[in-house]
Amino acid sequence: NLVIGNTGNSGITIKCGTSDGGSIFFADGDSGTAEAEGFIQYAHGSDNLMKFGTANTERMRIDNAGNVLVGTTSTTVGGATSGSGFRIDGEDGILQVAASGNFSGIFNRTSSDGAILSFRKNGSEVGSIGVDNSDNLFISGNASHAGFEFGSSSIVPYKNGTSIDDAIDLGGGSQRFDDIYATNGTIQTSD
Repeated sequence: NLVIGNTGNSGITIKCGTSDGGSIFFADGDSGTAEAEGFIQYAHGSDNLMKFGTANTERMRIDNAGNVLVGTTSTTVGGATSGSGFRIDGEDGILQVAASGNFSGIFNRTSSDGAILSFRKNGSEVGSIGVDNSDNLFISGNASHAGFEFGSSSIVPYKNGTSIDDAIDLGGGSQRFDDIYATNGTIQTSD
């Protein structure tokens, strides 16, 4: 065992050329891929990449623009048409996820009803997606804006954290819906 340290700050320097790379390998054997089953590598040069690997395969990297890439080496995760990957853009604050199957994201609220995702502009909430009445999904604006709650057999107006009656219009004087299709005659409209 190699121990490096003292009562103050301490560290290890791995020095190499400006176009070379430095590595720390985690081995479980003396030959082949077993010599580098896990690794941390820094590649100097034009790309300046920090790579992290398991099972002798790169799993994550941080590039010279501050992008954190997981499961991919490409920064075009958001526009991907195949494969899976995850990207955090360190400069522009963009999160991109691509999945070849199942879900692209899972957000799980493990306690009471309320928001699962909060959408903000300049630090102030402008809307949310969450759950109400145990299992009703809602999409809501902030306290002064309307939304919808999706019940087991209905879609109802939603505002300020609750379903409401006779307070929200569907469409506006200059933003009208076109056709309404329904199976019964309960629609009441006025010309």
